Amino acid sequence: MLDYKKVLKNTTNLLKENKLIILLVVLISFSGILFFGNILSNYNYFFNHKYFISFTKNFSEIATIFQSFIYNSIIANTGESITTLFSLNSLYSNSSLINKTAIFGIITFVIVLIMFFITNILSIFVIYSSKKQKITEIFKETKSVIKNVLLLDLFKILFITVVFGIMSFISIIFSLNSYLFIIISFTLSGLLFFVLFFVLQYSLRYIIFFKKGLIDSLKNSFSLFFNNLKENILSILLLIIHLIILFTISIILFLPIILLNFYFIHLGYLIFNDINNIFINILIIIIISLSNLYIIKYLNELFGNLVLKNK
Repeated sequence: MLDYKKVLKNTTNLLKENKLIILLVVLISFSGILFFGNILSNYNYFFNHKYFISFTKNFSEIATIFQSFIYNSIIANTGESITTLFSLNSLYSNSSLINKTAIFGIITFVIVLIMFFITNILSIFVIYSSKKQKITEIFKETKSVIKNVLLLDLFKILFITVVFGIMSFISIIFSLNSYLFIIISFTLSGLLFFVLFFVLQYSLRYIIFFKKGLIDSLKNSFSLFFNNLKENILSILLLIIHLIILFTISIILFLPIILLNFYFIHLGYLIFNDINNIFINILIIIIISLSNLYIIKYLNELFGNLVLKNK
């Protein structure tokens, strides 16, 4: 049975004794290590652009859709910029604008590519880290697994893109954009992503802790997931409850400051409107970062328990 108090205690101790971990967790919050953001941003993209997708007529539009899915699968919500650039070029056919959007597109690609490498490497450090380990020590112990971790993330990106690609092709072929189609397609794909979440997380830990290759880690992860299906479902439900509690506590702790800002805004001090927006964004980053760290350590504990149980 998973010891939740132990997970919380280990997470708290890690934050106290390894301050650098806070920065690493903030950085990987932009990545797809837990891939919730990747999936949600692609669902959001599909829903917001359902008419654009269903009425797609040429290759350049299809390429834009797929590129957006790929970008969202690396860093959440970056795909929107690709579609925006495409729309600008379609609406305003002027060479100056096309050159500017092309430069912006290249910059976006470079940023996404750099973040792909950085966040995957940092995710290794966070998953592997213990209370007093230095980054250099972790790097020496895990540098041999970097290639397989990157390959696993490419597998994740490919899988997500293929699933949303199939949904898009069905929408294009049959001109489907109704709420019924979206509900059915989101439900079916959601079941696939639920399995993928555990398979990816277990594979990542097989690679990092057991130095397994990509294929072996995926095989072992599928077995670990389906052999312990009931426990995995229960664990994810309990994890969701824990995250709701964490979110609620965070809001309660910061609520007085938020209310104070609104009070000053009400009095006419409009500068507090900007301060409030900045503060809320910082609060969101803090909550996401702490949630990510807790989820990572929670999954470490769950993975270790299941591996021992199935020996």
